[in-house]
Amino acid sequence: MFQVVTSPSGSPMSLADAKVHLRIDHDNEDAYIERLISSAWKFIENRTGIICLDTEFALYLDQWPDSGVIYLKKKPVTEISKVEYLATDTDTEYTELVTTKYQSDVITIPARVRITDSPSLGDQLNAVKVTFKAGYASASSIPENIIKAIEILIGHLYENRQEEITGRTISFLKKGFEYLLSNDELVTA
Repeated sequence: MFQVVTSPSGSPMSLADAKVHLRIDHDNEDAYIERLISSAWKFIENRTGIICLDTEFALYLDQWPDSGVIYLKKKPVTEISKVEYLATDTDTEYTELVTTKYQSDVITIPARVRITDSPSLGDQLNAVKVTFKAGYASASSIPENIIKAIEILIGHLYENRQEEITGRTISFLKKGFEYLLSNDELVTA
């Protein structure tokens, strides 16, 4: 289970940029458009695992993986801060695993942590905790394909405020949106 420890500050797209994309020159719907930006951004993060802006996460596991490798399915991971564990059934505070007992890899996608010497765990849920950061440092460093996918989704949500009308074709939208989110070469740059 992933938990956000520290949320990003800011947004991957400004209100002004969204309004330019939507061709809106009034302020009547600013709050609504800001909610669309947030919804589109979170949808893309949940769908792809690509984190738009620098966010700190904690990954919780019930036990050490049999393979000894923990995969962090968020990208791009920029830092693995620490690995912690609950050593006994009664522990309420995590013990930090010394860095000589694990290796971090933020180059591979997904990023991973290889435990080289796993201490015994208590029989508790969420006995292992990995804290890491993922995302781009600023909105200007987010790959263009992700920004375009946010724009497409915002435009679609703005124009279709209810369920889709039967018979209306949106295959171009779907194909373009899917293409932008599946182009890994651009995403990982």
